[in-house]
Amino acid sequence: MENLIVVNLDTLMGMMAEMIDEKLQEFLKLFKSKQNNDEKTFTRKQTAEYLGISLSTLYNWTRDNKIKSHYIGDKVYYKMSEIEKALKPIN
Repeated sequence: MENLIVVNLDTLMGMMAEMIDEKLQEFLKLFKSKQNNDEKTFTRKQTAEYLGISLSTLYNWTRDNKIKSHYIGDKVYYKMSEIEKALKPIN
């Protein structure tokens, strides 16, 4: 014998909204924790702007191994940790 449950539309919509909200909150927690673990990467332009230098200076520093770059296809990226590592204290 099957159990039949009768629920009005407003109650059903409320229950669905609660379940969707719970799942969305779980997803956001997972996404934020993943986002915090992933390292930020910058394009050449973003890196040059961040450091306050020209693209040609960034090219020279990369060529001279003063700052490490990474490639995906023909695109060049820089990791924030490696940008900070390239910065040397004055004293």
